[in-house]
Amino acid sequence: MIQRIRTNFIVVAMVSLTLVLVVIIGGINILNYRNVINSADEILMILSENDGVFPDPMESEPNGTLTQAFASSNGNITLTNSLKFNHSSELIYESRFFSVVIFPGGPIVSTDTGKISAINSVEAVEYAAQALELEKLEGFIDDYRYMINGYSSGAVRVTFYDCGRSLENFRVFRNFSIIAASIGLVVVFLLIFLLSGLV
Repeated sequence: MIQRIRTNFIVVAMVSLTLVLVVIIGGINILNYRNVINSADEILMILSENDGVFPDPMESEPNGTLTQAFASSNGNITLTNSLKFNHSSELIYESRFFSVVIFPGGPIVSTDTGKISAINSVEAVEYAAQALELEKLEGFIDDYRYMINGYSSGAVRVTFYDCGRSLENFRVFRNFSIIAASIGLVVVFLLIFLLSGLV
């Protein structure tokens, strides 16, 4: 009887602790991942509103406003962007990005890979084609966050931002938190197992 009560106590304590850790660790990692996405999207919005480049840091407003759109066989989905962003001049030199202007299903207008060394023009076009096939205005391809914006001419600009460093930091923290939580569970189990006998 006592052994059964002890076993039930250990099981309840461990299940409760596991659920608490899952909620805390999961919540922290989800917020961390969302922060990576939000930061990337803010930068992509700045780039998209300025024809794939950063505006002059001395200017108070973007150079212009694009209409976010995806041209498909079913028609265009449009979303007007008119947000203003505060950013430091250092962001211009730290960011790695590239863009492709293309008519969906048609010719390539231009490519810009001057701010990234890991991607050439051919690869940039391949990434843009993959993004258009996904039929989503924004998302991830590998470690690159992309955003699609349309022009009145029917062409679209697919802008990619390199999130490799941020995603690597996220993965390191995620793995470390899982390992730390697992070790903590083992230690707590041993303590509960020993102390439950005394109780």
